[in-house]
Amino acid sequence: MINNLLIDAGPLIAVFNKSDKHHHACITFLSNYHGDILTTEPVLTEVVYLLRRFPSAPQNVIDFIINAPIKLVPFSEERLLRCSKLMEQYANVPMDFADASLVAMGEEFEISDVFTLDSDFSIYRMGKGIPFKIHS
Repeated sequence: MINNLLIDAGPLIAVFNKSDKHHHACITFLSNYHGDILTTEPVLTEVVYLLRRFPSAPQNVIDFIINAPIKLVPFSEERLLRCSKLMEQYANVPMDFADASLVAMGEEFEISDVFTLDSDFSIYRMGKGIPFKIHS
């Protein structure tokens, strides 16, 4: 059983976009998951930005993060530096800031499980070459 899970922008966007083909699957996954879910400020920023065209969706996302069992982990200078190095390392993918923040947090907290719709997480590796376990 998974105890800690990172969540990427894709599933959160799908939850708040009823026309997204992953909408029901993402709601079902989150409803059935019983562990800690962590995300980062860059992920939240990406979600709010991408949902800006849907009335009230950005505010609903923020309320969801506040009230749901999703922990928004504050950023540190060390993690920011690691993000910069990761984005340079994966420049050919390319890796965006939100993804880099999740990889860096995964390394820091030793969490390899990630709920994502992004296939790039099959390419990314944490320190020592540890792959992510993708849940979608």
